[in-house]
Amino acid sequence: MPAHSKRIITVIDTNVFIGAADAPFHKMHDRDIVIPMVVLQELEKHRGDTGSGWACRTVLHYIENLRTEYGGRVLSEKGAPIDNNCTVRIETDHTDMTALGELADDRNDSKILAIAINLKNELKQDVEIISNDLPMRVKADVGLGLKAYEYGNGAIKPYTGMFNMTAYKPMNDIDDDDILDYIASTVKENGGTIPYRACIHITDSESVERYLLKTGDKLSDLDDDVNLGRSLRPKNIEQQIAMSYLNDNNIQVVTLGGVAGAGKSFLALAEGMREVNAKHFDKIIVFRSMYELGQQKMGFLPGDIDDKIAPWSQAVWDNVSKLDRMLHGSRKNDSADYESVKKRHESDIEVSPISYLRGRTLDDAFIIVDDAQSLDRTTLLDILARLGKNTRIVLTFDIMQNDNPYISDSTSILQLVNDLRDNRMFAHIDFTKSERSELAQLASNLLGR
Repeated sequence: MPAHSKRIITVIDTNVFIGAADAPFHKMHDRDIVIPMVVLQELEKHRGDTGSGWACRTVLHYIENLRTEYGGRVLSEKGAPIDNNCTVRIETDHTDMTALGELADDRNDSKILAIAINLKNELKQDVEIISNDLPMRVKADVGLGLKAYEYGNGAIKPYTGMFNMTAYKPMNDIDDDDILDYIASTVKENGGTIPYRACIHITDSESVERYLLKTGDKLSDLDDDVNLGRSLRPKNIEQQIAMSYLNDNNIQVVTLGGVAGAGKSFLALAEGMREVNAKHFDKIIVFRSMYELGQQKMGFLPGDIDDKIAPWSQAVWDNVSKLDRMLHGSRKNDSADYESVKKRHESDIEVSPISYLRGRTLDDAFIIVDDAQSLDRTTLLDILARLGKNTRIVLTFDIMQNDNPYISDSTSILQLVNDLRDNRMFAHIDFTKSERSELAQLASNLLGR
C-alpha cells in the first residue's frame, strides 16, 4: 500500500481475516482501521469451520481484548489504539446504500462498500478497502473510485525449487561460483531470498545437461540411484529430486507442489512407510483437508468419525494398496479391498481431518498434509507448531485445485514456501509432469500450467 501524507481510513473485508487472522493489524502503519459490523457477523458465522475457524476465533478474541481494555464506546466511536500508530474501530453506521447506485443490493459485500464510500464522502478523507475478493476490488475502484488492494503481496512469484541455467561455455569450464552467482542474480531479479536447498538444471554451450543439488553453498550431482525401496524408483527428474529430499533426514519439512497425477502423495506415503518399517517413526499420520471439490456441498455424512472421513481417506488407502502390491508382490485382489487394507495398516497409519489437530503434540511420527492448497498460511504454521520430537512432515499441494475461496496466493502455502525457502530444514520441488496418464497431463496443462 502506498504511503500518504495524512491518515487513511482502511476498511477490511472478512476474507482478509480468514486468510491472515489478526496479521493485518500488525502489518499496517498510521491507519484508522474500520471493521464493519457485518464482518464480525461473518467471522462469527465461520468460527466453527474447518481450517478457517481458527483465524476467525483469533480475530474475535483480539477484538474482545480491545473491548475489555478500552470499552465498547471507544471501540465503536473513537477507535482503540493499537501498535504502529493505528486505531481499530467497529463501524455500526454509514450503511446507507444510496451512494452505491446500481451496485446496491442486500449482499454483505455491498454493505461493506457502502460503509467505505459513505465514510469517504462524509469525512473527506482517503478511504481504502483491503480485500482478497477480486470482484469486490473492481467494484470499489471502477464503480466507486475507492482505492482497493489485495492483502499482502498478491503478485508473489511462486518458488518452484528449480533453477534453469543456460551457460555459454562447456560444462567442464563451469565452476561452482558461476552457478551460485547465477542463482543469486536470478533471486535478485525475481525477489525473495536465496534458497538453502534447490535443484539447478544446467545446459552448456554444447547442449550437454546436468542436474545439481544446492545445499547451503555446496553443490552436488543429483543421485541417479536414489529410490524409496525395492522397485520404487523415480519415473522422471522431478520425482528423482523429490526422492533425494525425502531420503535426507536432515530435511524436516518437504513441500511437493504441482500438477495432479505427478505422484506427490504417493511418494510421501512411500517414504513414510519406509521410515516406519525401519522403526525410525512409530506411525504415519495423514492429515487431509476436507474441502469439497469446487465447494459442492454434500451435507452432513452419517456414522462415526471413520465413516465421515471415508470419502477423503479413500485416496490414502488406494495409495497404500498400490504400495502393498509394489513392495510385497500382493495380488491385486488381495490389496484392493478398502477394509482389508485399512485393517492391515491401522496400527501404523492414521488418517485424520485437519480439524482434529487442535491441542495435539505430534511425536515420533511421519506427518503428511495432503491437499494443502486449501489451507491458509496461518493454519499451516499452526500445523508445523504441533510437531514434537522426532518428526518429519511432507506437505503436498496443487494450487490450481484450491477449493478454499478465502485465501489468495499471499495467504496460501505459496507464501509459506517462500517464507521457508532459506531454512536448512526445508526443501521444495514443483512437479510439471503428470505420471497418471497422457489425458491427466493434458488436463493439467489446460488448467493453466
